Amino acid sequence: CSVSCGPGLRSRSIFCVSESNQVVDDSFCAGLVRQVESESCNLTPCTITYTYEVQPFPE
Repeated sequence: CSVSCGPGLRSRSIFCVSESNQVVDDSFCAGLVRQVESESCNLTPCTITYTYEVQPFPE
């Protein structure tokens, strides 16, 4: 995933290949359903902790 928390994106490579497993031009795979190359991931929101920063009183 592209981020450690919060909404991100993950991607994968997709190639058109021949019977001998050689990468060929996408035009050879025309008419075939192409799988998705990317999708959303890590949809859980980031956990953020808040606190006060306290400065001393001036003298």
